[in-house]
Amino acid sequence: MSKLTQYFKRNLMFPVLGVVVGAAAAGVYVSSEIDRDQYGIYTSTWVKANTHTQSAIREAMSDGFISYWESVQLNRLIMDDVRVITFCSGACDETTIDESKAQLVELLKK
Repeated sequence: MSKLTQYFKRNLMFPVLGVVVGAAAAGVYVSSEIDRDQYGIYTSTWVKANTHTQSAIREAMSDGFISYWESVQLNRLIMDDVRVITFCSGACDETTIDESKAQLVELLKK
Protein backbone atom coordinates (compact mmCIF):
# COMPACT_ATOMS: atom_id res chain seq x y z
CA MET A 1 0.00 0.00 0.00
CA SER A 2 1.12 3.50 -0.69
CA LYS A 3 1.74 5.99 2.05
CA LEU A 4 -1.23 8.06 0.91
CA THR A 5 -3.60 5.10 1.33
CA GLN A 6 -2.18 4.31 4.75
CA TYR A 7 -2.50 7.96 5.82
CA PHE A 8 -6.12 8.06 4.64
CA LYS A 9 -7.04 4.87 6.49
CA ARG A 10 -5.28 5.93 9.67
CA ASN A 11 -6.38 9.57 9.90
CA LEU A 12 -9.17 10.50 7.49
CA MET A 13 -11.44 7.51 6.95
CA PHE A 14 -13.79 8.08 9.92
CA PRO A 15 -14.21 11.86 9.47
CA VAL A 16 -14.94 11.40 5.76
CA LEU A 17 -17.40 8.58 6.46
CA GLY A 18 -19.12 10.76 9.08
CA VAL A 19 -19.67 13.52 6.55
CA VAL A 20 -20.95 11.10 3.91
CA VAL A 21 -23.38 9.41 6.31
CA GLY A 22 -24.60 12.79 7.60
CA ALA A 23 -25.22 14.07 4.09
CA ALA A 24 -27.13 10.92 3.16
CA ALA A 25 -29.29 11.16 6.30
CA ALA A 26 -30.03 14.84 5.62
CA GLY A 27 -31.04 14.04 2.05
CA VAL A 28 -33.49 11.42 3.23
CA TYR A 29 -34.94 13.75 5.90
CA VAL A 30 -35.59 16.77 3.67
CA SER A 31 -37.28 14.65 1.03
CA SER A 32 -39.74 13.15 3.53
CA GLU A 33 -43.33 14.33 3.91
CA ILE A 34 -44.32 17.16 6.24
CA ASP A 35 -46.55 16.50 9.25
CA ARG A 36 -50.29 17.09 9.67
CA ASP A 37 -49.80 20.42 11.42
CA GLN A 38 -47.99 21.84 8.39
CA TYR A 39 -50.84 20.73 6.13
CA GLY A 40 -53.21 22.45 8.58
CA ILE A 41 -51.20 25.66 8.30
CA TYR A 42 -51.40 25.63 4.50
CA THR A 43 -55.12 24.86 4.62
CA SER A 44 -55.88 27.71 7.03
CA THR A 45 -53.83 30.30 5.14
CA TRP A 46 -55.14 29.32 1.70
CA VAL A 47 -58.06 31.77 1.81
CA LYS A 48 -55.88 34.75 2.75
CA ALA A 49 -53.04 33.99 0.33
CA ASN A 50 -52.65 35.71 -3.03
CA THR A 51 -52.62 33.81 -6.32
CA HIS A 52 -48.82 33.54 -6.43
CA THR A 53 -48.70 31.82 -3.04
CA GLN A 54 -51.64 29.60 -3.92
CA SER A 55 -49.95 28.52 -7.15
CA ALA A 56 -46.76 27.75 -5.20
CA ILE A 57 -48.75 25.50 -2.85
CA ARG A 58 -50.41 23.85 -5.86
CA GLU A 59 -47.05 23.26 -7.47
CA ALA A 60 -45.61 21.78 -4.27
CA MET A 61 -48.57 19.38 -4.03
CA SER A 62 -48.23 18.29 -7.67
CA ASP A 63 -46.46 15.06 -6.68
CA GLY A 64 -49.05 14.19 -4.02
CA PHE A 65 -47.28 15.49 -0.92
CA ILE A 66 -45.18 18.39 0.31
CA SER A 67 -41.62 17.66 1.42
CA TYR A 68 -39.74 19.47 4.18
CA TRP A 69 -37.52 21.00 1.51
CA GLU A 70 -40.52 22.56 -0.26
CA SER A 71 -42.15 23.63 3.01
CA VAL A 72 -39.29 26.01 3.81
CA GLN A 73 -39.99 28.05 0.67
CA LEU A 74 -43.74 27.89 1.24
CA ASN A 75 -43.42 29.13 4.81
CA ARG A 76 -41.36 32.11 3.61
CA LEU A 77 -43.93 32.89 0.92
CA ILE A 78 -46.78 32.72 3.42
CA MET A 79 -44.97 34.98 5.87
CA ASP A 80 -44.27 37.53 3.12
CA ASP A 81 -47.80 37.35 1.71
CA VAL A 82 -50.16 36.75 4.61
CA ARG A 83 -47.78 38.05 7.33
CA VAL A 84 -48.96 35.37 9.73
CA ILE A 85 -48.88 31.61 10.04
CA THR A 86 -52.01 30.21 11.63
CA PHE A 87 -51.29 27.23 13.80
CA CYS A 88 -53.83 24.46 14.13
CA SER A 89 -55.87 24.73 17.28
CA GLY A 90 -57.69 21.94 19.12
CA ALA A 91 -59.61 20.75 16.04
CA CYS A 92 -56.43 19.57 14.32
CA ASP A 93 -55.28 17.44 17.24
CA GLU A 94 -57.63 14.61 16.30
CA THR A 95 -56.95 14.56 12.57
CA THR A 96 -54.51 12.26 10.86
CA ILE A 97 -52.02 13.29 8.22
CA ASP A 98 -54.25 11.80 5.51
CA GLU A 99 -57.25 13.86 6.68
CA SER A 100 -55.18 17.05 6.80
CA LYS A 101 -53.82 16.38 3.33
CA ALA A 102 -57.36 15.67 2.05
CA GLN A 103 -58.56 19.05 3.36
CA LEU A 104 -55.77 20.79 1.46
CA VAL A 105 -56.49 18.80 -1.70
CA GLU A 106 -60.16 19.87 -1.45
CA LEU A 107 -59.06 23.51 -1.46
CA LEU A 108 -56.71 22.90 -4.38
CA LYS A 109 -59.59 21.56 -6.48
CA LYS A 110 -61.70 24.72 -6.03
